[in-house]
Amino acid sequence: MKGLFDGFDNDFSGKPLRERRPGGSFDAISEGIGTVVSAAADCYKTHETEKTRRTEIRSGADERIARLRAQKDSFCKYTEETFAERRHVIDRAFDSIDKALCQRNENAARDILSFANGVYHKSPLSGMRGIGYNRDEPDDGF
Repeated sequence: MKGLFDGFDNDFSGKPLRERRPGGSFDAISEGIGTVVSAAADCYKTHETEKTRRTEIRSGADERIARLRAQKDSFCKYTEETFAERRHVIDRAFDSIDKALCQRNENAARDILSFANGVYHKSPLSGMRGIGYNRDEPDDGF
């Protein structure tokens, strides 16, 4: 046990330990405590920084999700309206073909059939360009 107290005055009389030489163990203990306090402060600072970054990331994610939902809603509305209109136009074309055939008007039936064929072959998504998407926004990898 004597080796434990080398460098200190201690006669086990109840007096506090005193340092015998400068730069001794109390300086090392003080420096160690300072290092621990500094590390704890750095840890707290890093924790707060990362907490702020997580908040920013969540906020950015929420904004992207809202933008994607708006684009999805816009796309759904566009396709519903486009396909409903397309269905109406084709139904009307076939009704007109039936009337032209009943009247024995082959030229009108051929013209209407050609029109219906053109509608059929035109992609309903060809007018989708730019609908619901803002091209001025930066590309964020989506």
